[in-house]
Amino acid sequence: MINSFEELIAASFPFVNTLLKDLQTAEIDVSGLEMDHICFRVEHTHQYDALKSILSKHSVLLVEQNINDRLIASYRLFEPIVIEDFSIEVLELPAPKKGSPYAMGYEHVEFVTGHLLEDFLLKYPNLKWDLSGINKKTNRDIRLRFDSGFSVKFHEQSLEKVIQVELEVKTRDLK
Repeated sequence: MINSFEELIAASFPFVNTLLKDLQTAEIDVSGLEMDHICFRVEHTHQYDALKSILSKHSVLLVEQNINDRLIASYRLFEPIVIEDFSIEVLELPAPKKGSPYAMGYEHVEFVTGHLLEDFLLKYPNLKWDLSGINKKTNRDIRLRFDSGFSVKFHEQSLEKVIQVELEVKTRDLK
């Protein structure tokens, strides 16, 4: 169990370093891309609640919303996690989803490509991409899973920008 913000942040370093090595082995160039956010998963609702409490003291809740039958909270950290040339400002915390168990820990990072995912895919045609998210209406993505058990996603806009647009649309629709 993660009992402090410091433990949560410390655990991000070996995770991100492993993913960066996985990306290097796959010959994917992420230099110049924004490492948009990092995702930490929990096994139980009480862990979700405990981490939300911890994060509330070290970040701003951007949104907590129900997505695919579970809550997902996204936080903007007061101080970004800086690893190598990357500055991670947003942490995503999904609640457990019934029937989809995950071990507690970091699971993926996401990068912003800055251009169409189809163009990004053309640069790496020989990789086994998970394209199940490419047709999503909002914040479409592509995923690559590694033998390390971790994964990386690429999308066209930052999570924070997508949240901002969605909240503006909700506010406008309420008027």
